[in-house]
Amino acid sequence: MKKIWITMIVGLIMASCGGSSSGNDPIPTPPTPTNEDIKVTDNDLVSYFNLDKTKYVYQAIESLTAQTSAKTVNGKALEVLSTSIQERNDSEGTFKVLVSGKVQNKPFSHTITYAGFAKKPSDYDMSHRLSVQWKAGVDYQTQFDFDTLYRLKKNEKYTAEYLSQFVDFTVLEQNSQNVYKYTAEDLAKLQISKFEFKSGRSTGTLTFVATYNGNKGYVGSGVYAQPTLSFDKNAYYASKLQLKKEVAAEYYMRGVYENVAVFYAGFFDYDSNIYAPILKSVSKSDSQNTLSVTIELQDKSGNENVLAEFTKEVEGFKPLSALATDLGLSTTADLGAYMGKRFRSSADGDLLAKVKALPIQNWIKNVHFSLKKSYGYLDLEREEVRMSNGNYLSPVWKAASNRGSDLDAYFLEPRFEVVEAKKEGIWLNLKVKLLQVNEVSLSNVVLPLRIHLIDSN
Repeated sequence: MKKIWITMIVGLIMASCGGSSSGNDPIPTPPTPTNEDIKVTDNDLVSYFNLDKTKYVYQAIESLTAQTSAKTVNGKALEVLSTSIQERNDSEGTFKVLVSGKVQNKPFSHTITYAGFAKKPSDYDMSHRLSVQWKAGVDYQTQFDFDTLYRLKKNEKYTAEYLSQFVDFTVLEQNSQNVYKYTAEDLAKLQISKFEFKSGRSTGTLTFVATYNGNKGYVGSGVYAQPTLSFDKNAYYASKLQLKKEVAAEYYMRGVYENVAVFYAGFFDYDSNIYAPILKSVSKSDSQNTLSVTIELQDKSGNENVLAEFTKEVEGFKPLSALATDLGLSTTADLGAYMGKRFRSSADGDLLAKVKALPIQNWIKNVHFSLKKSYGYLDLEREEVRMSNGNYLSPVWKAASNRGSDLDAYFLEPRFEVVEAKKEGIWLNLKVKLLQVNEVSLSNVVLPLRIHLIDSN
C-alpha cells in the first residue's frame, strides 16, 4: 500500500512538470473554412441585385437580368453568369428566379423567390387607363405606314404588334404615380379596333379602341376619350417626294423659277404610279439660291383625291458665280461697227479709259450671249420684260430655244463694268466684270470679250 502511494505521488509530480507551458509554445487556431463550406443565400442575392420594390415585376426582371458583373457581397466574391425566370405573377408582384454563377470562384445555382413589388394594373385599367405615345428616336412620320390607312382605306394591318414598333403603350394607375409599360405578353392580349385618322387644322390624330383581355376600353372623347396619337399627314406625304439634288445642280435657279411648271416634277423622286404632284405656288430666295414649291399631292387612281398639301425646299442650284466659266460673250456685226467707228484708227495699246467713257448700256446690248450646256453652247436672246411692280421694263437674256431643259437660262438686267481694254490691230480685247444679275451682286466673275473692229468707211 505504501508503494502504491509513492508511485501515485511520483506520477503527479511528473505530470505537473510535463504540463507546464512556456511563452514559446504555439497557440492553436480554429480551422479555416474551405470553399466547399461557402454557400449563396437569399440574403446574398438580395444584396447583389438590390432591386427597387416600388417597381413592377417586369422592371425588376429587366434590372435583375442586366446585372452580371462580379461583386463582393457579405464578404463573398460573387459573380452571376445567368438568370432564368421560373415563375412570375405580375398581378401579385412576385417572381421566382434561378441564378447561376460563381462564388469564391466555385460554381453555384440558387433559386430565390421575390415578393412585394408593385402589382400590375387590373385588366380594366389596362384598357381604360391606357395611354399611347410615339416611341422616342423613331421617325414615325416617314416609317409608319399611313398610306394604307388614308389612301387605300384599309386598317387591318394596324394590330398591337404592328403599332408596338412605333408606339409605347403605358398605364397610369389610379391614385398612383407608377407608370406601367405594356410587355410583350400584354401586347398579345391587346386588340385594336376602329383604327382611324381624324383631320385637324394643322395636324390630325390617329384613334382606336383598345380591348385588353376581353375588357373593352373607352370609345368616346373628352374625359372618356379613346387613345389618340398626333400625326401630320402633310409631313408624311411630303416625305414621299425626295429632292434629287443632282438634278437641281444642273440648272440656274432664276430660270427654273420663271418656268417652274416645266421643271418642278423633275426635281423629285416619287412613285409616279401612285402619286400626282400638282403645283400650287412657288417663291424664291435670291440670297439663298433656293425655291419653295408648294405642292398638292393627289392620288393617281383617277379620282383626283387630294392626299396632302405641303411645301418643299429645292436647293443645290448652280451658283451664279459659275457664270465665270459658263457665260460666253462674243462680238457681232453691230458691236464691231460701233467700236470700229471709235477705235479702228486708234493706236494699239491700253484703251481702258476711252472705252469706260462710253456708256456701257449703249453697246452691251449688241454683244452675243451664250451659255455652256452639257451638249455645247446655247444661244441667248435679249428681251425687254416688265418687272413685277409693272412700272418699268428691264432687259433679260434668255434661251433662244424653247426646249424645256434650256429654260433655266434666264439672266435679268446684268450689269457690267469694263476692267481691261487693249487694242491689237483690228481687235479690241476687253475684260468685262459682271457686277450683278438676277438681282444678285457678284464678285470675281470676269469674262473675256474679243471685238472685231469693223471699218465703217
